[in-house]
Amino acid sequence: MILKLFYGSSSLGRAALMVALGILPLAALGLNHDPLSGQVPGSPRIECDNPLVEWGELIKETPFTHEFEIKNTGDEVLIIQKVNGT
Repeated sequence: MILKLFYGSSSLGRAALMVALGILPLAALGLNHDPLSGQVPGSPRIECDNPLVEWGELIKETPFTHEFEIKNTGDEVLIIQKVNGT
């Protein structure tokens, strides 16, 4: 992680420094994260064996369905708030 701080004599510079110093302790919480695993300790992790479905040609306004098996392999609750089709 690279954090750059710019401080000037303007009130905008002071405000930016205050915001950056307020965020710095929050950023430090993620330092025990193993970047190779992609998993942050104490977080949910969503997995889907087949996340992509090739439908082929579809007829307009004809309903079609598919069930996706979603697993939470993390160590916190996974909350899915919204699902959209494209």
